[in-house]
Amino acid sequence: MGRAWKGPAGPKLRLLPTLLTLDDLRARAVAFDQVSQREPITNHILLGVDEQNLAPTGLAPDDHLLYLYGDSGSGKSSMLRAYAYEVMRLYQPDQAQLFVVDYRRALLGDIPPSYLSAYLTTHESAQEMMAGLAATVRQRLPGPDVTPQQIAERSWWKGKEVFVL
Repeated sequence: MGRAWKGPAGPKLRLLPTLLTLDDLRARAVAFDQVSQREPITNHILLGVDEQNLAPTGLAPDDHLLYLYGDSGSGKSSMLRAYAYEVMRLYQPDQAQLFVVDYRRALLGDIPPSYLSAYLTTHESAQEMMAGLAATVRQRLPGPDVTPQQIAERSWWKGKEVFVL
């Protein structure tokens, strides 16, 4: 069929990598930032490579929710591990803490104690800890005297960022 076409050849099909380690992703992000006109991607929690541009993609640290689902063996635990490693890349232990709810203990031993505020392996312990954490985080809500600039800068409160996996 290609022999019949007399026009220019189409662009070569670019494929997503079959294996992408976190180190490879971080190297791609550094290289991307060197040529990009956009906000540096290395300031984000790197998640992978987007399929349209084959460029690194991630979440801004202040994006508040990532919902992850998939079949058994699809890489959910690996994704959460990579997310935790990215938090540790962007923050020091005195800046961020991780609360890990892990009934299967898939991440056991992967997160250094300096970053780990709680490692919860039962429904009861998770429920109790999350209720306490919710009360603590609720105190961080901006009051009526907080300006839009303070909200943008997140300067009306002091404390560690909290990540729940």
